[in-house]
This record gives sequence, structure tokens and C-alpha cells, in this order.
Amino acid sequence: SYVILATREGQPRRAVSIRLPTDPTSHTISDDKLVPGASYTFQVGPINVHTHGPPSAASTRVLVATPASTSLSQACKQCLAKFQAICASHGSYPSCIRHNEVNEQFEACSNVGLRSSKDGLSCPSTDSGAHTPAPGRPGPAQAVANADGSVTVSWSPPMQGVATSYVILATRDDQPRHALSGRLAADQTSYTITQDKLVPGASYTFQVGPINVHTHGPPSAASAAVVVATPVAAQPDGGAPA
Repeated sequence: SYVILATREGQPRRAVSIRLPTDPTSHTISDDKLVPGASYTFQVGPINVHTHGPPSAASTRVLVATPASTSLSQACKQCLAKFQAICASHGSYPSCIRHNEVNEQFEACSNVGLRSSKDGLSCPSTDSGAHTPAPGRPGPAQAVANADGSVTVSWSPPMQGVATSYVILATRDDQPRHALSGRLAADQTSYTITQDKLVPGASYTFQVGPINVHTHGPPSAASAAVVVATPVAAQPDGGAPA
């Protein structure tokens, strides 16, 4: 049998099919398993009973179309319903967003207009038409580990395009990249990530993702790796590290 593996830009690879028979040798992935406007590569994983072989070389990158029959507002509402179902399996919003599966779905919904505010999550009431132009890449991220276990990330605005907000992206060691902030204001060029969102002693790189209304642009170049400090109060017996 075979299984289809998909990698969305910046996200970990995942299966998007059940086990498929050896014949035929093609499979169409339905639109409910993909994010409209997102970029993907695909691979085919071979299986012999219960033993998995090496997957095929990746396909060329393709951009998923947004069906003309589905407005942006409708797509957002459909995506939000899926997000709420996944979030419920991990607790409640916003604490559920820390789980990779939930965070990935949240980013997918942001691509189709989902907004987060103090009043909760919402979709645009009407379709605004075509996607707004993607902003350019921000200047390289700079990260500084602070003694209290927090990390301050700074960046410069994109040289091209318009960014109406930013999001901080973190990659810990060999873990998948994930968002560590909500949407930040357009005039903001630094942000401190509190220690409760980081693992003391772990190594991170950080990027800054630009957003223009609901369209995501390419993230900044990654910062140099920084090691999160372990606050003195958290050391065994309250002493300094050996």
C-alpha cells in the first residue's frame, strides 16, 4: 500500500491520506485537507504490510487554489469550525494553541481571514474579494536571552510591501516551528517572549512572520541560536548553576 505525505511551507510533514491500494498509482487530495493559497510539496510513502520504506523524492512545490465558489468569509468560518473542534480536544482557547496540531490549524485559518482579539476569534462578515498582497520579508531577527528566562526578539520592517501585523515564530532544537505570540502591532519592532512560553536551558532560533490583513509573507531570516536562561530562583537549592 501507499500513503501520501504533504509538507506545507514552514510546517512538519504529515500524512494526508489513508493507506492506498497498490493500483491505481494516483490519488486526489480533497480540498478539506489543504489550506487554500498555501504552498505544498508531496511525497509517496511505500508500505509492505506493516513495514514502511523510504518515501519518494518530493514533488515540485504547488500552490493550492482557492475555489471561486467559496468566499473568503465562508472559507474562514469553515476553518474556524475545524479549529474549534481540534482545540476542544486539547482544552480551551487560548491555552490549546500551544499544541502543534492546534497551532498549525490556527495559522491555516489566519490565511483565510481569522482574527484574534480580546473578544475572541472571528471571521470577516463579508468577503473582501481577492487576497491582499503579501508583505515582503522583514529584516533578520535578532534574539537576546535575558537572565529571567525570557527572550527579546527584534527586527526591522520589510523593505517591500506593507505589513499590518507580525507574529514571532520559534524553533526549539529539532522541534517543528510554531508561533509564540499573537498578532503584534505594525509599528512594533521588538517583543519579549516570557519565560512561561520557553523551556529553560533549551536552544531556540526565532523568526518574524509579516502579515498584511490576512495574507502571510515570507518570514525573516532566523536569528542566531540562543539558549534560554534558567532563572536563579529555579536552580536546585536556590543556588547558582554549577
